[in-house]
Amino acid sequence: FLPRIVGYAKAREMYLLSPTINAETAYKLNLLNEVFEEDDLYPAVLQIANNFGEKSKTAIGCIKENLNLALGLPLQEMLDQEIIRHIACTESEEFSLATKRFVKRRESG
Repeated sequence: FLPRIVGYAKAREMYLLSPTINAETAYKLNLLNEVFEEDDLYPAVLQIANNFGEKSKTAIGCIKENLNLALGLPLQEMLDQEIIRHIACTESEEFSLATKRFVKRRESG
């Protein structure tokens, strides 16, 4: 999987030479999404966790399934899978409740 992230030549180098890399290098190679100072790590993780906690578990699950399949399926099959999951999300109880809350806010605002 590493060649998909860093490219074939860099993956080959990393596999064969096994270099020790620091966080800055890992970030530049797209192996990390973000780098934090030690004191900033816990608040950042807490913010991310709270963000996920506010999202639909059904939608997050479907997004993860889509991402897991995205690189391995032909485009048409991937689009078909995304449609199936999109429908599942819009038919979920979470979607229904969120829609009702949205409409209620719009009507009161």
